[in-house]
Amino acid sequence: MARCPVCGTDLDPELSTAVSSYSGEIFVFCSEQCQQAFERDPTRYLRRKPER
Repeated sequence: MARCPVCGTDLDPELSTAVSSYSGEIFVFCSEQCQQAFERDPTRYLRRKPER
């Protein structure tokens, strides 16, 4: 299991279609909306723990 870095939702990374790369690392998201939020400001989501 993985956790969406934006909203904290648990997800299966193999089933997620919302994927982004940042600083050489791959991130998976629960939705395109979370992916887009991350891509607008990735450092915002990397320096805090996602809320549930």
